[in-house]
Amino acid sequence: MSARELSEAFTPSVPEVEWAWGRTQDPQHLLALVVWLKSYQRLGYFPKLDDVPEVVTRHVRGVLELDEDVELERAAARSAKRHRQFVRDRLQVVYEPTRVRRIAEEAIRKAV
Repeated sequence: MSARELSEAFTPSVPEVEWAWGRTQDPQHLLALVVWLKSYQRLGYFPKLDDVPEVVTRHVRGVLELDEDVELERAAARSAKRHRQFVRDRLQVVYEPTRVRRIAEEAIRKAV
């Protein structure tokens, strides 16, 4: 990933940082939430935090001015679920897994 792409895709804006701070209680959760926000904006899905390249984590950590010892670690299931919903709400994404599965099944059956 080039420095330009990293900067354009993974640099949170001031309003995004303020929004994230308003929804988290500590730097570790802040880092995870912002990484998920920027990843979802770029990829259209939430990657596993273990799969996020270290260069992305370092960049976001630096922009947020967090200490080097703040690690990108998987949060508890409830916190992670809540963080993903925060991102969906901010981006106005509707999460309807049952509907998506039905549409996928219909498309597969039609293709067969």
